[in-house]
Amino acid sequence: MLNKSEKNLLLLIRIIPILIIIFFSIFTTTFSLIQNNQSFEKEVKKLKEEYTSSSKERVKEEVERVYNTIITEKETTEKRLKENIKSRVNEAYTIALSIYKENIDKSKEEIIKTIKSALRNIRFNDNRGYFFVYKMDGTNIILPKSMNLEGENLLDLPDAKGNFVIQEFIDIAKNQKEGFHSWWWYKPQDNTKQHKKIGFVKYFEELDWFIGTGEYVEDFEQEIQKHLLYIVQNLKYGKNGYVFIVDKDGVYLTHANKKNVGINRIDLKDPNGFMITREILKIAQNGDGYTRYIGTIKPSTGKPAEKITYVKGYKDWEWAIASGAYISDVDEIIAIKKAELEEKNDFEITKMLISSLVVTLIFIVLSFILTRIIQNYFIEYQEKVRDETETNRQKDEIMFQQSKMAAMGEMLENIAHQWRQPLSAISMQASGLQLNISFDKNMDKETINEKLNNIIKSTQFLSQTIDDFRDFFKVDKEKELFELKAALERTLKIVESKFKNRNIEVVLDVSSVEIVGFENEFIQALMNILNNAKDILENINNKEARVIKISIAKQNDKAVIKIHDNGGGIPEDIIAKVFEPYFTTKHQSQGTGIGLYMTQQIIVKHLGGTIGVKNIPIEHKGKSYLGAEFTITIPCT
Repeated sequence: MLNKSEKNLLLLIRIIPILIIIFFSIFTTTFSLIQNNQSFEKEVKKLKEEYTSSSKERVKEEVERVYNTIITEKETTEKRLKENIKSRVNEAYTIALSIYKENIDKSKEEIIKTIKSALRNIRFNDNRGYFFVYKMDGTNIILPKSMNLEGENLLDLPDAKGNFVIQEFIDIAKNQKEGFHSWWWYKPQDNTKQHKKIGFVKYFEELDWFIGTGEYVEDFEQEIQKHLLYIVQNLKYGKNGYVFIVDKDGVYLTHANKKNVGINRIDLKDPNGFMITREILKIAQNGDGYTRYIGTIKPSTGKPAEKITYVKGYKDWEWAIASGAYISDVDEIIAIKKAELEEKNDFEITKMLISSLVVTLIFIVLSFILTRIIQNYFIEYQEKVRDETETNRQKDEIMFQQSKMAAMGEMLENIAHQWRQPLSAISMQASGLQLNISFDKNMDKETINEKLNNIIKSTQFLSQTIDDFRDFFKVDKEKELFELKAALERTLKIVESKFKNRNIEVVLDVSSVEIVGFENEFIQALMNILNNAKDILENINNKEARVIKISIAKQNDKAVIKIHDNGGGIPEDIIAKVFEPYFTTKHQSQGTGIGLYMTQQIIVKHLGGTIGVKNIPIEHKGKSYLGAEFTITIPCT
């Protein structure tokens, strides 16, 4: 049977489509009647407005695209410059190192001479770039642009702002081996303005030198400008669309007519006397905006035509970026639209009314059919959900019992290990006492009491072991607040004897973290992981180190438990399957394949957490091993 919410949903599905169709039909029919009663002149006017608006948006789009490209290129100038000069210095370093190694049998003076000869005449970046070389005490070795300073100590030479560049380079070479540094300097042809320069140096250990080069950001930027102007010059869109750029003096850097490129057209006028270039520069200085004038040439006709132009200024380079749309293009579109409107108006109203009626009837029928199908689906789905839920519940209950039985087997084995030593001690103490009494009838009470006390201590240990294992099998009725560290200690106490017998070392890094949940289920989840790790570690060839590292920490509002062994990890082709039920790599007599599946169920369903596993290296006593790391996260209180 359907519940109230499902019945209401079916009712809405049945009614809402009908209401929507009726409303839509009324609205569209009314709107069409109003629209078709308007005059053709109004349609023409609207078309012009739309064309003008879309044209303005289109030219603005194209200008903004170019503008954003320029910004992107400008922003990456220094990055690309750094990549360029670093690459060059690495080339010089490679040359110097190769010469040094190939001439190692020669004198130091011969090697230095050969390196200087190889590097001195190398030029790059349009002949602006060269290499400089210094000793680590500031003495110049190579300075091609100022050879008179070679051999001089320039440690205290300041740049245009008073910073000691060579000292900065030495610090970089000494502490970082290589790196970048920027400074300000006057260009040889301009001693009135400082220009930013970026350099890169690399330490050449073999001769205690550093090798470097530098480039003015402005010079490198000019190369980028040339590249961008080339792209814009060849950029075309639509039938007559193009982007042009004008500098602050009125020189056209790009234009559809290549004859205008490089020409100063500051006094350019249209037939009405409008100062085109001056207005474009004025808008660019103020940011951006539109202007309207008679263009000197329309590409498709070769004649002047009215156009709307959008202009945007780029202040860093003092450029005006612009593009225009020709108004006359709309006339052809208007003629076509007029013919369409005349043909359309004769039957539009009748068609709309008939279509609306037919669609409404169709949707009414479909809504009834659809609701009937959905109702049947709801009923069928409810039955399937109930069946699947019951099946899964029974399956999980069986698997949980299997997991408990497997854990009980582990417990019995652990009890046997835990009891073996104290039982042996009790036997030895009792046998010794019996022999002593037989041979020494006057044996003193102190000796007797000592041996009896040892027997009592051993029996107390056995009793405590029973309590520990009994506590593990208690059924947690309700969730309670418990401390993860204490739960871990209980777990390790249960498996302690097996780990010792197999020489497995447990390393802890545990913080105090509390969560709300079922403590015994959490312990069972830990034991499943630890027993898996134990089985792996006892089969590895590495006898010198069998280690499990366990950490517990609080990160934000979650407890994070990590269990990491050095057992070689889980094969990558099966690691994704380890949490699947009945999946095991052990022999059927050694494993059920439900341990890690139940661990995942406990962590995810009962504790509201997550669990995952991956293979990563583990460090132990200065050595690195590969191992599996299980990570558990559980919400904290």
